[in-house]
Amino acid sequence: MTLGILKVASVLEQAGVTIEMQDLSGDENYEQIVRDHARASAATCYGLTATTPKYRRPRRSPS
Repeated sequence: MTLGILKVASVLEQAGVTIEMQDLSGDENYEQIVRDHARASAATCYGLTATTPKYRRPRRSPS
């Protein structure tokens, strides 16, 4: 059984947790959008997901 991030969000929402979701798959400036959202949000917990073909700029190289 896979637990996709939307499945986890659905279960949390059914339990009364407020969920905020963004799809940034087509946004070049996704890092800034995430920072801005995190600053404006009252959320204390974040779940992020990505697929490697969509992640164009690796942030760190393996050491």
